Amino acid sequence: MDRSFPNGFKWVGDNTIKFDNGSVPKIFAHAIMGGLLAEATGSDFKTGAMAAGLNEAMLNGLVSISQGNDNVLLMLSQLTGVVAAAAVDGGLRPRCPDCSECDAL
Repeated sequence: MDRSFPNGFKWVGDNTIKFDNGSVPKIFAHAIMGGLLAEATGSDFKTGAMAAGLNEAMLNGLVSISQGNDNVLLMLSQLTGVVAAAAVDGGLRPRCPDCSECDAL
């Protein structure tokens, strides 16, 4: 994973204006950041926004379930992103701007 991803999310809601974990402002801030990063990496805005927003909304619960195990927290976070992407019919692969075959996947 590119180091800009976690740094970007820490910058939005932790290092600039502080928001509580799971709060509505932080959910929106992370959704916007997720959408922008998705666009920058070849996916679509809605998929990145939904994945990041849902992940932030569920963060407190995921931390509780993982019981301090960072690997379990990472896995749960990734699964949350996949579920969110599927909910908005988002692609799980980067899109190819000139490839009609990718649209069929």
